Amino acid sequence: MFSNPLFGEFAAKIRDADNALQVLRAWDVIGGLDGASSLRVVTVLRDYDRNVTLRGLNLRDLAGRKLCTPYFLSESLHFSSLAINDESLNNGQAQVAIDGSLMLDTNVASYLSTYINRESFGSMTSEAINLIDQLLFESPNYDYIPYLLENSKKFFHLSDSDHPLDEDQFWRNLDAGFKKNLVALKQFASIDEARYRKNGSSEPRLTEEMAIEDARRDSFDFYFGEFGKTQLADTRDRFKISLILMYKLLYIQLSSKAREKNKILSFMTFMLDRLRAFFERETFLALDYFRLGQTLPSFQKVHKGMPVSRPKAKSIVENMTWDLLIPRLIESLASELGEGDFFVPHVLTWDTALRRSLESFPAKACIYDDSSRRVVTIPAHSSEERLTETLGADFTNEYFSLDARTKRLKRKKLSPGQLQTLLKEVEDDALSVICQRRS
Repeated sequence: MFSNPLFGEFAAKIRDADNALQVLRAWDVIGGLDGASSLRVVTVLRDYDRNVTLRGLNLRDLAGRKLCTPYFLSESLHFSSLAINDESLNNGQAQVAIDGSLMLDTNVASYLSTYINRESFGSMTSEAINLIDQLLFESPNYDYIPYLLENSKKFFHLSDSDHPLDEDQFWRNLDAGFKKNLVALKQFASIDEARYRKNGSSEPRLTEEMAIEDARRDSFDFYFGEFGKTQLADTRDRFKISLILMYKLLYIQLSSKAREKNKILSFMTFMLDRLRAFFERETFLALDYFRLGQTLPSFQKVHKGMPVSRPKAKSIVENMTWDLLIPRLIESLASELGEGDFFVPHVLTWDTALRRSLESFPAKACIYDDSSRRVVTIPAHSSEERLTETLGADFTNEYFSLDARTKRLKRKKLSPGQLQTLLKEVEDDALSVICQRRS
């Protein structure tokens, strides 16, 4: 399906659509192809007055700034599939079940744990209490998936194990801080919001023993359940790819005084030749980084000749990489999560770098393939157009031609061993510059 030239035409029409009729005409392009019935599409439409409004989207900090960062460009979302289109044509409208969630990042999740355990918020006391009060009053649907995802790296070494841990072994071996937070998050979710609004009581309905059982079962299932183990291996490989690209970005920027055009060309050549694929979100990041340098929030913590050890530098780069990866993991999980026909994510965070990662690649549409679990995100602005501005039409014609796209889709992915070898190579290159001693 994805290597068929008609799919490219379909995706382009979806990106350019401003109204529901144009979306319907886009479906006409692929309606007769095998596999089209397994596709679902979410599209932001400019000329559309049906907003998807979820509770909690107006959560704000003490300065009045919104804390929720949407995944899509706006809340004016149109939902379609061949089945939905047929129902709309036959009945005048289709019934589409929409689920949504505010995804709490690691910092927010830790504040909820601090609240339950009656510990100190330090300098964030006023902001944290303000947010928690809003959560309990608004009663939005929320989860802490980014927090679970960020802790996936604790279990990467078990993702291919023939003898995985059972639930009891998993829980016994979990580090105390992570376990404590998971239990507290279960207790926070059990607070009776109606009672809180009435008299300010935030006593959890779940006892600690009950919360331990729930946290143990759900966290084990997230990492090692029927879907969890596949997702864990996928997260491991995605993290390695993102880390490879991050190290390469840093090495190119910090080791060279070349022009922006030459840096982008080096990055693109590496990505397409060595990783054998085109990663659009990371390409947008590269275009911004090579133009703005360390003024870009995501890269302010790393510079040439830092007075830190290699292990410390590795830790900094890995944390930066999670901010790059989280949006990609969210778009993938959005095809699996939720109880409706579509899942609409938002991220609740104070983290400037994570917000920048989400906002730098605003999604105009997402195409979900239920048969392969693949997700194609269509940004508001074409990466091909941005690259043409920097590299010229000759480059983009060569790398974005139908023949080039088809060849890339048919190339085999790198094996975990090949990814690890490449990661070691780019890590050594980048850290030699980052940790370079100044004379």
